[in-house]
Amino acid sequence: MRRHLCFFKYLMNEIKIKTPRIDFHLHTNWTDGTASVKEMYDRSCEMQLDFILFSEHARSTSSEWFGTFAEEVKALPSVPCKAYVGVEARVVDWNGNINLGSDILSLCDMVVCSVHRFPGESGEVLSFDAFDKESALLKEFELLLAILDNPLVDILGHPFGVSMSRFGISPTDEMLGTIVQKAQKKGIAVEINTKYWTDPSKILAICDKYNAPISFGSDAHSCNEVGEAMKIIERFIRYDET
Repeated sequence: MRRHLCFFKYLMNEIKIKTPRIDFHLHTNWTDGTASVKEMYDRSCEMQLDFILFSEHARSTSSEWFGTFAEEVKALPSVPCKAYVGVEARVVDWNGNINLGSDILSLCDMVVCSVHRFPGESGEVLSFDAFDKESALLKEFELLLAILDNPLVDILGHPFGVSMSRFGISPTDEMLGTIVQKAQKKGIAVEINTKYWTDPSKILAICDKYNAPISFGSDAHSCNEVGEAMKIIERFIRYDET
């Protein structure tokens, strides 16, 4: 079932916006973050965020702790900031599948799926050393298209993040357009992850061109990173006060 909260529309031609302040990509010390759920929430309130998503890393073997994590998030106050339970799953094969069971998925308000590594034909993780810039970009493009065919996914996490951060190569406008158009057709939000897209003007414009849903995320792993997405995004937009 598609979760609607992260699907915001932006009118970039007017550079005018009316929407909540969000950060839909937060990690805690349940996995590779440095702060607790409560500490990240308190920082979100300090940053005057309206909605946040704890998109914790998980896989099928995470069942033993994920329920307690979800309970912590659900126990948080709903004002001044509403927190949601999420997961950041990694794509595990070229068909866009994720390594999560129904026990974890049933606890999530939203599912983010991202490319972190390239899978081999038998499901093994391939070394980045096996790829040059161009082949890595093409492989990530192929995996992103596959993710968008998975009906369990709500948010496409940091598109082309591996290519940009590890290989130093950016997608072409044609690649971005293809991904965004497919996301729009599938009803999946494109994440504007400002850890990778420090200048989001291009991807914002393409999302606007194809009327695609958008989610903003800082990919925060510590309290001082919470809300960075909105700080960057607000350089490019202004709120509609009408």
